[in-house]
Amino acid sequence: MKIDTQKQLIYTKGDANNVQDGGTTPYSRLIGKPMFSIPGMGYLTAMMNTRQGLIIVATLFICMVILTFLPDLLMRKGKNKSEPALDDQSKGG
Repeated sequence: MKIDTQKQLIYTKGDANNVQDGGTTPYSRLIGKPMFSIPGMGYLTAMMNTRQGLIIVATLFICMVILTFLPDLLMRKGKNKSEPALDDQSKGG
């Protein structure tokens, strides 16, 4: 990224290309300020534009969701087998 303070223009370049972007951005178009950046994020978005990349990202997302909820589901099934139902406990005493 290059900033021309005299002309009040910003010249940008993305991660996935080696040349500067085609246009410039005037200061008046800026909103807020960057708090952090994620180096290499442009490569991920470029990969997601391919069929293979989309399948890989979707598979990873599904695996993350399954791994997030699987322990809770397994714990519920384990508790149901080892503990008597609440109705049985309330009747006995």
